[in-house]
Amino acid sequence: MNGSGFIDYSFVTGESQPLEKRVGDLVHAGGRQKGASIEIETEKPVSQSYLTSLWNQDAFTKSSDRSFVGLADRFGRHFTVAVLGIALAASAAWLAIAPATAPLVFTAILIVACPCALALSAPFAFGSAIRQLGRANVFVKNASVIERLAQSAVVVFDKTGTLTEPGEGDCRLQFGSLSDEDAAAVGALARESAHPLAQRLGAEYPDTFEAGPIQDFTEIPGKGVKGLVGAQTVLLGSEAWLAEAGVPVPSDAPQAEGARILLAIDGVFRGAFTFQNRLRPGAERLLASLANTH
Repeated sequence: MNGSGFIDYSFVTGESQPLEKRVGDLVHAGGRQKGASIEIETEKPVSQSYLTSLWNQDAFTKSSDRSFVGLADRFGRHFTVAVLGIALAASAAWLAIAPATAPLVFTAILIVACPCALALSAPFAFGSAIRQLGRANVFVKNASVIERLAQSAVVVFDKTGTLTEPGEGDCRLQFGSLSDEDAAAVGALARESAHPLAQRLGAEYPDTFEAGPIQDFTEIPGKGVKGLVGAQTVLLGSEAWLAEAGVPVPSDAPQAEGARILLAIDGVFRGAFTFQNRLRPGAERLLASLANTH
């Protein structure tokens, strides 16, 4: 509806080269805008999207390897043969003792030692596990995940937003200060990125001052973002990102134990944003519990 888009469809098609989209062009779901903000209009619900149709194809269907269910099935076959053999042997013995009792013995053994117990063991076990996980606010995609959890020996956490509270903690600008115009430009550029730290920075400088349009927006994963905000060229990112742009960082620039974002405006180093994350309640207790689990 407005603006020029550079849509990255690598998640959908595997092609890393962004496609340029102009006003009036169709934009499929599943892409990510790599340039400045654009306005789009939704014409179809998600259930009818191109991405959903791709996910529904057979190529995206994963084959399930459920070893526990396979183990129950294998035991079930041998169990059935054993039960039938015992029932036949017992009824044959009772034919010699009391022929009228032999049919009762045969059916009683089949009822008491019903092979259905093994057939139902896997669904009941998975159902009980899913119910217990649900009570702990843990929801799994399917039952086969439970088997893989039971076989896991290592747990890996992505720190940002998983162990830490999103949007919580201190965000401070060190080694510099910003005017209202500079702060608005920094906030506007940061909000163009989907990175959690950039979003934190964008929330720190809300849109209370007109920053002007953003042009030539560039984002390099692991490095930072750059854009022309109004008449100012703003860079946010790592020291290497600023060095690539020819911006020298003073040797006495602040270092941070946690994350930091360096800022340069119009080729001049303006300071470093430092972030102190706040752990979610119970995170330390969870990690200690996992460390003691064998």
